[in-house]
Amino acid sequence: MKIIKTLPLLMFAFSLSSFATTPNSANAVAKNKSINKDNIYGYWHCKDEVIDPKTQIKVKVNYTVNFLNNGKSKGFGTALFTIPGMPVVTYKATDSSTWKLKGDQLTMSSTELTFVNVSNPELDQILNLKSFFPKKVNESAQILTLSKTSLKAKAKSNKQIYTCVKADGSKK
Repeated sequence: MKIIKTLPLLMFAFSLSSFATTPNSANAVAKNKSINKDNIYGYWHCKDEVIDPKTQIKVKVNYTVNFLNNGKSKGFGTALFTIPGMPVVTYKATDSSTWKLKGDQLTMSSTELTFVNVSNPELDQILNLKSFFPKKVNESAQILTLSKTSLKAKAKSNKQIYTCVKADGSKK
């Protein structure tokens, strides 16, 4: 079930849950000097929605990630699963990760990733969705644009583009 790999967009969205690269060129990085660690530090709020065309399963992710200046990040949010013929299932997601920025390439590796069914835990035994969740996620993305207020990246794993906005860290 490929759609589950997008959850830790969760990492960025997991958000950054997913990213893709295009050929990296020194000229492209030199042109966008705003792609730097100083601009990535802090809280970012990311949203995404994916529909599996074969199963019609929809996953809607609402996620916040905090990039710390020590190369670590913490994330939290929700993933809503809409499965035809079933009630919507909501999972709370949290992660701890390490991250590196080299040029326009952002790499994240989860150290801890949890998903808890908060809407219909009785369905866990029937659907066993947790078995599809990754235990750890290693992901990289090409940052397309980065400013003090917005982040746009293209995931290596699924070539999807994610957009995040700077968030107020006091709102959890």
